[in-house]
Amino acid sequence: ELEKRGLDKSPFGSANDGIVPEYSQIFGKHLGHIDAHHAASACIGPFSSVQGCKNVLDILIPHLKSLN
Repeated sequence: ELEKRGLDKSPFGSANDGIVPEYSQIFGKHLGHIDAHHAASACIGPFSSVQGCKNVLDILIPHLKSLN
């Protein structure tokens, strides 16, 4: 759909998290690409033990610590 509408011209192309196009996800400081599906990135319930949650925490926790 992104390609059809010509919205794939950003550095992210047509990459998405399965729901949201990556180009529209950037707000504030871009920390990097995290390999996690939409639900795993929330790290709640049964998703707290999946690899996607670990990938999120590996990037997010050091960033949060650097803010102190």
